Amino acid sequence: MNKKTNWLVILTSAMFLLVGCTAKQQSTEEDVVNRVAEIYQQVAATYTNDNDNPDSRRLDSLYCSSEWNRLTHVIDSIDRNLGEMGFFDADYWVMGQDYGDISADNIRVENMDADSASVMLQLHNMGNLIPIRLKMVNEQGNWMIDDFLDVNNNDDWKASMLEYIAYDEAEIKTDSIGLDKNDGIVEVKLSIDYPVKGSPLMLSALRHFIAKTIGADSTQVDNKDSLLATGYRFGYETMSESRKEMMYDANDQIPTYFISYDIKKGTESLDFVSYLVNYADYQGGAHGSAYATGSTFTKKDGKCWEWDMIKGKESNGFRQLMKEGVRDYFSQFEKGKISDTRLKDMLLIEEDVNHLPLPAWAPYLSANGLVFAYQQYEIAPYAAGIISFVVPYEKIKPYLVDEILSVIP
Repeated sequence: MNKKTNWLVILTSAMFLLVGCTAKQQSTEEDVVNRVAEIYQQVAATYTNDNDNPDSRRLDSLYCSSEWNRLTHVIDSIDRNLGEMGFFDADYWVMGQDYGDISADNIRVENMDADSASVMLQLHNMGNLIPIRLKMVNEQGNWMIDDFLDVNNNDDWKASMLEYIAYDEAEIKTDSIGLDKNDGIVEVKLSIDYPVKGSPLMLSALRHFIAKTIGADSTQVDNKDSLLATGYRFGYETMSESRKEMMYDANDQIPTYFISYDIKKGTESLDFVSYLVNYADYQGGAHGSAYATGSTFTKKDGKCWEWDMIKGKESNGFRQLMKEGVRDYFSQFEKGKISDTRLKDMLLIEEDVNHLPLPAWAPYLSANGLVFAYQQYEIAPYAAGIISFVVPYEKIKPYLVDEILSVIP
């Protein structure tokens, strides 16, 4: 090929590129409006003609961006594995679960360039007028929908899908494991939500937490059977030694000692997970003992948070929250308002009720607030049970450290 031919090829290629770029830039606002009108005419036809089973995924494939289709396919796969409806409990094409008399008008371009556009329209569905913002992208010369935004409800569908996928990727999946062995001397019962999927950091943190809680061998945390076996051995040996120390008389009917751990995954978000522990034992006497608590782990670092999640624990404001939480607990069983004097009479403390001692166990994060729990005999008689209460996030926020504020709802 000679130099003249080379230059001809180069010139021809450049002209094709120029023509392609020029064609792409020649899209006008009217072109985009017409494209959206065309799309929603097809939406109306689909939801009218196929009223019982409209094929929204076909609409996606025809009129939505490749990225949008990728995200919906990922979510469909997640939900199939869950075996439930999952994310798509409403339809973004009609902005609801129900539909009828679908149409769109007042279509206008807010802004656009060669590759993207923002479009407003008014969706008519069952007599309702729903303002929608569409994010459009230009893919190979065709304007495609890349996102749906319900303006009235401030719902961004693409952002919600990305969050849903991110949550699934970060979610701690668990396997229920356990044992219940009773030889007439000691009964050991273990019931555990053992983490099997999650980041390596979180799997390690949670498995070591479980091992420490039940007294299992920390070198065996990645083997479920060994974890249970060593946890069982620790519980059995602890109870059998306690039983021997009681030195029952030969004629005594010696009771079976008992120890139980129920460890379950509690509240989980994209940024944290709480694990709950319910413990019970019986070592002779009129009744056994029990405690219930929880621990919070932040996913970015696997840290287990205890009292260090709270600042200003000695402040009057924080102590008032504690007092009101205890009062709320007892209010479930009392008629009428509980005065400070009455509250003090219900407790086994020397301190003023405005400065209650803090619980032995640290609080933990839940869906609605921080959970506090006083165990048996901590501040009240055995009959009072485990005094637990939730301080809502809007009240506890001033007392939370920045790391915890960044992960709560």
